[in-house]
Amino acid sequence: MSKLIRFLSSLKIAIAVISLLVVLAILATLVPQGRDASFYTENYGNGLGNAIIRVQFNKFWRSALFLVPLAVFFVNLLACTLRRLSGRLRRKAPLRIGPDLIHLSLLLLIVAGGFTLFSRQETVVFLAEGGGFELPDGKTIRLKNFDFEMYDDGRPKDWISRVEVLNGKDVEKTFSIEVNKPLRVGRYRIFQSSYKNDAVAVFERDGEKVTIKPGEAMPFEGGFIGFLEYQSTPEGNAAVFIQEKDGKRTQISLFAGEDFSGILLSDLLVHSESGLQVVTQKGIILIYLSLILLCIGMFLSFYQKLGDMN
Repeated sequence: MSKLIRFLSSLKIAIAVISLLVVLAILATLVPQGRDASFYTENYGNGLGNAIIRVQFNKFWRSALFLVPLAVFFVNLLACTLRRLSGRLRRKAPLRIGPDLIHLSLLLLIVAGGFTLFSRQETVVFLAEGGGFELPDGKTIRLKNFDFEMYDDGRPKDWISRVEVLNGKDVEKTFSIEVNKPLRVGRYRIFQSSYKNDAVAVFERDGEKVTIKPGEAMPFEGGFIGFLEYQSTPEGNAAVFIQEKDGKRTQISLFAGEDFSGILLSDLLVHSESGLQVVTQKGIILIYLSLILLCIGMFLSFYQKLGDMN
């Protein structure tokens, strides 16, 4: 058993595993995480893109590439801690609580980090201005307005969602959510994650109005008219429809004010929607506790070293 403990607590293993984790973590920062598989093949080519997906480098922090070396480091650190404590107890040497606290805090940090990672829950909600959603604790997030700021050359600069936090009908606070400025509501954090444009086509026929969105359809002369998408053109926004009649399908592109077969596209309403990511995770308190213990351990180690020098 003592030979196994000595092997597992080897400094060489610790250095090798830490070096591997550092290199892999640096590489992981160069690869966008959590995107669709098509993103990686389109941006990195089929070969490298498929390799990234196969080794799960697209979700590195949950992959075996990260978790296996981390588990090895945990075992190494635990063995080192046990070997150190047992040796001091056997020799009846005075305990040095500083280094022991450092080891224990790192062990706790790894456990807390893993618990936090796998208890993390994420949901993305798209809101138009005036829309809202309810959190599980009963509070409501309502979008007042959404700004998409761009640089002069057209590149995205910032997305800003100005929201209200409502408790019943009362506004508790207002907040501007930005890409690196999340809103915290209780145990929930709300991030600005994305945006999208949506459209509503308004038809008039025989004095009645009908509205449909992309992906929806309405009956028409024994067939249907389906709203495929809208397109931005130099002349304005155009709606693309598909008409099915007598078993035949025809694609039609219309601007607001145009008609076909006695039906008028009276309006095409295009609006932006803000994509807000709602995140909740457990174990944050354990992470804070482990960091506090780490600081105490470092202070005690430094203090004990000064005592030895005197």
